[in-house]
Amino acid sequence: MPGLPLALSNLLMGMHYGSEWGNADFLAVAREMGAQQAAAPAAVAPVVAVGAAERPLRIGYVSGDFNSHPVGYFLESVLAAHDRRRVTVLCYANNSRSDALTERLRGLADGWQEIVALGDEAVAAQIRADRIDVLVDLSGHTGNNRLGLFARRLAPVQVSWLGYFGSTGLPEMDWVLADRHVIPLGEERFFSEAVWRLPASYLCFTPPAVELPVGPPPMLAEGCVTFGCFNNRAKIGLACVALWSATLAALPQARLLLKARQFGDAGVREALRAQFAAHGIAANRL
Repeated sequence: MPGLPLALSNLLMGMHYGSEWGNADFLAVAREMGAQQAAAPAAVAPVVAVGAAERPLRIGYVSGDFNSHPVGYFLESVLAAHDRRRVTVLCYANNSRSDALTERLRGLADGWQEIVALGDEAVAAQIRADRIDVLVDLSGHTGNNRLGLFARRLAPVQVSWLGYFGSTGLPEMDWVLADRHVIPLGEERFFSEAVWRLPASYLCFTPPAVELPVGPPPMLAEGCVTFGCFNNRAKIGLACVALWSATLAALPQARLLLKARQFGDAGVREALRAQFAAHGIAANRL
């Protein structure tokens, strides 16, 4: 797909939903996308930090998910924990939807720029004017990403973290933050970035402020176990259906509760029921 980095990015994201591709395939497509981004017009030479030792480190976060999204929830505690004597935080928001979490994140940043309506040229000029030392991508190849900005080498150090699970494929992306669980030793070969493993976990979860009472498990009243998966329908592949069907077959009274936006369509529901039926699981158990 020459000249179509966005199409390659979408292809790469979609490939992760299929079991027929592996890490080497993901890296090959990511590198192809990265090569196209690097060859895009208006690419510039690397910048050099000036006077960084005499001032707080300026960290820029770029994301399309500064809202009620897993990225937002995992980021909140990180922003709050930054030592403002040593770090200045600037956020570049590419999300089309804002909510209460957006406002909390905005309140934790020293600078906030809405970039969803701006082209790469304008955003690049702003980031350069902000003298960013470390630019962090929080989206990877997921929706609303701005990888084209990173292809322009807008900061001396550029890092991929949090919102994506594979390589960006960009030669200009220096590091990917990880831990020994998400990128085990030996799997660095599947990343174009250098891997920096944090000592425990690469995530920092912000627990919800709402405290919900814990009651007895519903199975005590219902008389059966109910399994649940509230996930994107695209993540439920044929191998997954086969495994879950085997579990339900082993527990004849158990049920499976599925919740996803796609299940609002009757055809989607029926197609999945048919996949379970092929393994002998009746529709009334879903």
